[in-house]
Amino acid sequence: MTRLVLMSDLHTRPASIPKGDVLVLAGDIFVGDDVASLRNDLAWIKSLGMPTVSCIGNHDLSLMHLLRTAPEKATRLLINAGITLLRDAVVEIGGVKFWGVDWQSRVTISTGLDVIISHCPAKGMLDQRYPPNSEHLGDAWLAAQIAKVKPRLVVSGHFHGGYGKTDQNGTTFVNCSLTNEAQQTVNKPWVVELEER
Repeated sequence: MTRLVLMSDLHTRPASIPKGDVLVLAGDIFVGDDVASLRNDLAWIKSLGMPTVSCIGNHDLSLMHLLRTAPEKATRLLINAGITLLRDAVVEIGGVKFWGVDWQSRVTISTGLDVIISHCPAKGMLDQRYPPNSEHLGDAWLAAQIAKVKPRLVVSGHFHGGYGKTDQNGTTFVNCSLTNEAQQTVNKPWVVELEER
């Protein structure tokens, strides 16, 4: 059994983070304005003591800037913090295969995966700002990819009001946004246990 701790949209830090085997970050974690704030965030994540996989969110601006202007430095900082940044790529940790969808990507997702991490949720899956009466704002392309790949777990955030968990056709979907639409940290990280295949 592999215990995954899931978080996204970390605009302020929660009081406590559960322990797990792998920390999964679904974007908007590095939301500061400069490299100093990025280093601070990375040190905090490293202090949690879990191997970490992450994708980029639309507010990870300092990280995106560093990846564009000094990619070697950005990569070194991430590695030193124990973070594997997945940008349309796969990594296996503890027998679990993770795919990270890069922000606004349209790269075909590999098959044979256990977990897909995407900042934006799939269309119709925990993708409303003010459920149950608001529009579904998720990504239809991603929903089609998930239907083909059939992962065990899809982790997302972005639409803060979509925080929750649901199952459909053998796939568990989790929106793990820690903040609400008013940017207040009100939600807790999700913990999901995956059984070995």
